[in-house]
Amino acid sequence: MGKITLTSTQEQILTAIANEPYFAQTFYMTGGTALSAFYYHHRESEDIDLFTQHSFDAQRVSAWMNKQQALHGWKLTYTQVFERQTYEIAWKDHHGKIDFVRYDFHRLAPSTLRYRGIEIDSIADIAVNKLLAISQRTAVKDFVDLYFLLQKDFTWWDLMGSIQRKFGIEIEKVYLSSLLTNVEMFDTLPIMKKTLSLKTLKKFFLAEAKSLAMTMVKP
Repeated sequence: MGKITLTSTQEQILTAIANEPYFAQTFYMTGGTALSAFYYHHRESEDIDLFTQHSFDAQRVSAWMNKQQALHGWKLTYTQVFERQTYEIAWKDHHGKIDFVRYDFHRLAPSTLRYRGIEIDSIADIAVNKLLAISQRTAVKDFVDLYFLLQKDFTWWDLMGSIQRKFGIEIEKVYLSSLLTNVEMFDTLPIMKKTLSLKTLKKFFLAEAKSLAMTMVKP
């Protein structure tokens, strides 16, 4: 495995999770922290997203998290929505959340990375999940992640094809164009590890929005 840029607290939390065989066998790590820590190393990200395609034992997860709270002094705030358990965690210098989620969609590519036995989601799956995310919420971290994904490894055509294969939905170019203009709503960036300004982010996505819209105009 190449460079890993987890915080020391994230390493300790993930090591504790990995030492419980049920978690390592059931869940894989995905999302922005996986993208930054194991692939691009481009921004700070505190949250830990653990997904599974199958139903999981919610009581077992809850009991284990409560045990860790007592053992390590984790301060937890718990919420559950359907098959998503969210634990807001405050510990040492770490303030983030851990999500345990049933995510009932096939993965586009197998995991090739592991961290202490925990599978790390493929970059192809993280990328298409990020495209879906901007259709469901407006968060600057998703735009930042997409910026680097599009600079390095993917095109819009890659992602639009992948979203149809993974989720069975189609994102029209005109709709995607309108989503990208949401970049104008942001007035700050996450803490960056690689150089990116808000001006550059906005300029890029507004240009991409215009380009996508122009493909819909008849000559």
